[in-house]
Amino acid sequence: LCRQRIGCMIEGIILLQAVWRGRLIRRRRTKKARVIAKRVAMANSKALENPNMRLGVRTTSALLILQNSSRLVEIMNAVSTLEVSTRLSRNCCIAFTECEAPEIIYSLVRTCNRSLPHVELLHYTLLTLTNVARHNELRWRVSTEESVEVYMDLVQMFRDKDSVFCLAVALLYKAIVKNRELKEICSSSENIKRLKGIHSLCVRKLSVSNTSRVTRSASAGTKQKMEIGVMDRKKGVHILQKILRILEE
Repeated sequence: LCRQRIGCMIEGIILLQAVWRGRLIRRRRTKKARVIAKRVAMANSKALENPNMRLGVRTTSALLILQNSSRLVEIMNAVSTLEVSTRLSRNCCIAFTECEAPEIIYSLVRTCNRSLPHVELLHYTLLTLTNVARHNELRWRVSTEESVEVYMDLVQMFRDKDSVFCLAVALLYKAIVKNRELKEICSSSENIKRLKGIHSLCVRKLSVSNTSRVTRSASAGTKQKMEIGVMDRKKGVHILQKILRILEE
């Protein structure tokens, strides 16, 4: 009985210290931190009032749409939701792989063309796969023989679209860097020839981008957008060069 009382007293002291520390931190936080905390509190209250706004429910709904819908607008919204949920939650990544969503994604990717809506859809799709691939125990679910073929096709078809090219190259690198079977599939003479051709074209385009000058009439926003594009392309070309080194070992 005495031990129980002492245990309760210790728990009460710890709770009191935690409450006091929390109060001190809240009093010292900056205005920006207070605004963020207010937004988080509002989001939590909305989630409690409307369970459909919770991340898990939204993920489940998006996966069902991905499995059953054929409308581009619905699929776009579903993939956008999945990109957010897989970026924020490991459990959502697990749910994404358990319902065989990667296989559905690969089939969806094969139907896309170079139109702007499809490029945007591919961008969010590849971001979602990238989020899942960050977890080592789930990486093998997005690193399959089918995925490697899809990534290589995307690298070739969208080599001038940085938002797709860089993500596809990075996923291809993650797929083969520690997987001997997938590396052997990519190591065929035909695939190496394809990748070398893409690499030479990208290097040539980079050199043209570096030597060309922005006219004085261009706006500052346009300049910044061009610089960001060149930086992304440089990173993608660098990863592609690393892939070629791995395949030629």
